[in-house]
Amino acid sequence: MSQEKYQQALSWGLDHGLEMDQRIERRCIDGICGIYAKEAIPKGTVVTSFPMDKLIPQSRNYKENNKVPEDMKLIYTTAIELAKGVDSEFIGCVSMFETIEELKGYSFYFFNDSEFQWLFQLNPNLCRLAKERCAQIDAIIRAIKEIQPDLDENFIIQAALNRNSRSWDNNIGFVPILD
Repeated sequence: MSQEKYQQALSWGLDHGLEMDQRIERRCIDGICGIYAKEAIPKGTVVTSFPMDKLIPQSRNYKENNKVPEDMKLIYTTAIELAKGVDSEFIGCVSMFETIEELKGYSFYFFNDSEFQWLFQLNPNLCRLAKERCAQIDAIIRAIKEIQPDLDENFIIQAALNRNSRSWDNNIGFVPILD
């Protein structure tokens, strides 16, 4: 992710209640970015916080939402917010997501048969797990498309794959900067 994209997300987060201890900073080392301590931080210090009411709610009052199983609500509401683009009131929660183009470059979800064969040769169990997750994502897509057929499938895929790597859990969701 570019420094510009990070700065935009950070600015949005700070404007919406993100608090970060001044002793931490973002660094990128060998292309891997993370949050690092600049100096010793005493035990028990709250290093970061973000107000829960500024996160993407899992139970919006979408007319269709009561039909969505609980485990899919975060993916569903996030896909809706992704579809809104910069008009989303939660843009800072999704602005650091891997794009669908980036995901196509490395996510197992987009593997072809030969890539799955290669994975099987390396680790049959990992291959099985990846194929199972692909089937789960396909089921999520079908379920959400039944409820909202006009929602672009790519937003559902992007929300589902980023949920795997960025979501804190079903009760929290996506936290800007901290995911």
